[in-house]
Amino acid sequence: MPKGHIFTPEQRAAVVKAYAAGMKTEQIKAKFNVSAYSVRQWVRRAGVPLSSHKAAQEIDALKPQILKLYGSGMGLKAVAVKLKISPYIVSNIVDQVGITRLQGGHEPKKRPRTAQPIRTTHEPNSSLRDYIAGELRDSGFSDKATQLVREAMEAELKLVVDSVVKKALEALS
Repeated sequence: MPKGHIFTPEQRAAVVKAYAAGMKTEQIKAKFNVSAYSVRQWVRRAGVPLSSHKAAQEIDALKPQILKLYGSGMGLKAVAVKLKISPYIVSNIVDQVGITRLQGGHEPKKRPRTAQPIRTTHEPNSSLRDYIAGELRDSGFSDKATQLVREAMEAELKLVVDSVVKKALEALS
């Protein structure tokens, strides 16, 4: 049917019925000459869950087994391999029920926090400096003017950074 064709309520109901029975969207598109978007819209409006396909129903049937294996300490990939499904599916089911993720089938390792040494000298942000210099150059400023601006920015930034570091060190003392 041509684009913009208006489907009757009976035609729409037939599309929804086919979808609910497990027919794939691509098959429905070919059989009823309708867009995938229209199929999704009509199915949603009819209150049929979009996951009513056979594969989704099989995954729902596997959900208790997925949760049991994962709960026993197996990792996402191991569960997926054992059940011959995608790790993405296992991940989604684990997230849906709100289980805290495990790393490699074990509780996440807690890393001890170590104090980072405070740097007393800092280099100004060269990427910002280079970006502004590039913008100046692209705007028609001479290389000499761009170099002067770059040097002024570097001196100003160094003063600001040194001042902040000094105050931080005083506050820690």
